[in-house]
Amino acid sequence: MTKASQPSTFLERDEWMRAVLASDLPRVAVCVAVAIGLHLNVKTGRCDPSFAGIATASHVSERTVYRLVSLLEHSGWIALQRTGGRQRNQYTLLNPDTAPTGLNPDTTPTGFDDANPDRAGNSTLTETASNPDNRWQTISDKRRDKAADAATSAAGERERRSRSLADSPGALAPNGGAPEGFEVLWSLWSSARLHNTGQHEAEAWRVYAIVCRDAATRDEIMTRAQRYLAAKADDRRHIHQLANWLSNDNWRKPPPEQKRTRKSREPTAGEILLRKYGDRS
Repeated sequence: MTKASQPSTFLERDEWMRAVLASDLPRVAVCVAVAIGLHLNVKTGRCDPSFAGIATASHVSERTVYRLVSLLEHSGWIALQRTGGRQRNQYTLLNPDTAPTGLNPDTTPTGFDDANPDRAGNSTLTETASNPDNRWQTISDKRRDKAADAATSAAGERERRSRSLADSPGALAPNGGAPEGFEVLWSLWSSARLHNTGQHEAEAWRVYAIVCRDAATRDEIMTRAQRYLAAKADDRRHIHQLANWLSNDNWRKPPPEQKRTRKSREPTAGEILLRKYGDRS
């Protein structure tokens, strides 16, 4: 089998995510794939997020992540190197449309219900993702489903509220240098704002892919972002998340005015004498 190579630049990683967004994968599978891709270290080639971390970033249950990882593996979007002990699984990002000879993705039907990703039919997958730490595999299907039913309604509603913004019209194939422009914008924003996460980056990318439709818009966004961050330089705790700033044309609004501080001046001789001796009239 020909060995697949990991994306070695941010551009290659973003091209992979764009291909995933444009694929016919279920929306929840796209969210999981993007969450995995954002954990890739392009310098070292290491990509080893935990199942719990993927679940948090993609807003689905950990039980669903096991199924979706197996789906992505069988459909040829990732290669999973399973490890034992306390070591994490290693992921390799692939593209089934450009896979080298010898990498034949499985075409097993998914059977996922996008409205309720925690439920799946009998035709979901022929096998589930295996992991030494996967306790679900030691529990019967009946007991496992019973444990998940309590969270099914809340998880489904949470997934619908956080449905990928990439589902909006025109978001699947951004142009105008969106991947390159986003890398620069995110680098600028994350260096200025405190407490950024991979989930924040994924949400910001989905909005940016919708908003950035040409090079002129890309440049205008960058200019306004610089002005906004400059105005917030002394108040970094209240810098908006990038996704929120890009949404609803918030990025077009003028930046907040910087607070002006009064410049201190040297007191006059008369003021000094008045303070020292007071008014003796």
